[in-house]
Amino acid sequence: MLTEYGKAVQKARIELGVTISQMAKELECSLSYLSAMENGKKPIPKKYVQMTEAYFVRRGAL
Repeated sequence: MLTEYGKAVQKARIELGVTISQMAKELECSLSYLSAMENGKKPIPKKYVQMTEAYFVRRGAL
């Protein structure tokens, strides 16, 4: 089940045409870990929230 974080990240990725694999590579984490955070299966460290925000800011999405 997608978390609110997961929904927001997924929506922003889709709007930018970025795959979860591409984003995971940029954030230097595994695709499975990023997916687990989005889907509420892993806790979301503050570090990743900040990294995700910076990722989308660099791409002009925020």
